[in-house]
Amino acid sequence: MFCPRCGHENPDAIFRCMSCGADLSPSSPAPYAPVPGKTSSIAVFSLVLGVMSIVCFGVLAGIPALILGVIAISEIRRSQGALSGLGMAIAGMILGICSLLISLLIFLVIYKVNLSGFFDPDVRSKVSRVKADQRSMATGLEAYFVDNSCYPAWALEGESVNSAGFADSDSYSLPSFKIWSQPLRQMDFSTLTTPVAYITRYFNDPFSRNPDVTYVYYSDINGWILISPGPDEVYDIDPLEDYISTNAQPSGALLEKCYDPTNGIKSGGDIFRVKM
Repeated sequence: MFCPRCGHENPDAIFRCMSCGADLSPSSPAPYAPVPGKTSSIAVFSLVLGVMSIVCFGVLAGIPALILGVIAISEIRRSQGALSGLGMAIAGMILGICSLLISLLIFLVIYKVNLSGFFDPDVRSKVSRVKADQRSMATGLEAYFVDNSCYPAWALEGESVNSAGFADSDSYSLPSFKIWSQPLRQMDFSTLTTPVAYITRYFNDPFSRNPDVTYVYYSDINGWILISPGPDEVYDIDPLEDYISTNAQPSGALLEKCYDPTNGIKSGGDIFRVKM
């Protein structure tokens, strides 16, 4: 073996030149460079769904992104280098988790702001009470009609049981049962409570801002309507305008202003009962 530095001939078994001391060992082979594995398609799908879940689709894409991310990580680790894309799988899984947390936060905010009223036991109890009161008063009104061939008189402002002494109440300008007084007795006038007690008393409306106010009442020869402002404590129905007793069904105006708990327990609309 000749030395590449000085040209001295050395025995084959020598790995260092006997003349100049140069290294004569065979050159080491180039290090092995592994070939990158094929990218996992599941990891790609996980990443794409993770991005979509953050951008617009929320949990609809977030849950699949999380599941596919877990599957892709497991698949890549089992492939022993044959598959790549571990970073994409982890990113898709993290984005899926983030979308779930964001959706949960949004739901909790909506629940707190809008939906908590659905479970307000006090409001639900008052709604049930209003319906029970109006049902009892309806029975009294029909019994009154049987005896008198008409429904009890109604009145506005100072002559109404709702407005006497409560000029600042919301129901002051709305009709209700007419007050019974001594001059009216001489006119053979009667109400639901006097002189015959068709009901023992006028029930107080639990949704009225004044605790001594009863339900709004209006009638004619064909029927009657009883109204409570509902949980929002605002009268939406004007019986003189919206109630049409000759209709077989409640008018569109009444239905539009009807209280519906599916819109929120404290949503707008009145609670009413009618005789058409």
